[in-house]
Amino acid sequence: WKVHGLAPWFNLVLGDDGRLACGAIGMIATLFVALRARAIAGSETIEPIWFAILISLNATFSPYTPIYDLVLLMVGATLTAEHIVRRYGPNVSRSLATTQFLLAIVYFGPHLSQVLAKSTGGQPFGLMLAVLCIWQVALLLQSQRETSSASDQLLTSVSR
Repeated sequence: WKVHGLAPWFNLVLGDDGRLACGAIGMIATLFVALRARAIAGSETIEPIWFAILISLNATFSPYTPIYDLVLLMVGATLTAEHIVRRYGPNVSRSLATTQFLLAIVYFGPHLSQVLAKSTGGQPFGLMLAVLCIWQVALLLQSQRETSSASDQLLTSVSR
């Protein structure tokens, strides 16, 4: 109940091999994200959301993530908030509630989930981390789609 990643959930399904499988999936996912970020960015600066995803993947799939290691999630949450501010600019207020909720989950989630984990034996924060990773990837994909559609529109208008 002290491990906050998905490793305990993998152990429920795979037994003793759960931690190994969780760590292997995490390594593969991290490698994929890092290589993809590098390939897309080329010589340009890599967007902060990529680093946020890497931090979240590390916490989610680490075979042993104790509560004190989760302080790194605050960096990831800050990078995600920066991505949202960059993306929405002056209209950031429409995503402000989401950002505040994200920061609250990252800060209070591990501590509050300890109570549940101690009494039930299952750590719910790993599931919250998985949702956080999925949300960050969705933000990234959405911004990439908008960027590619904007460049397509620009090319269309220039070519006419």
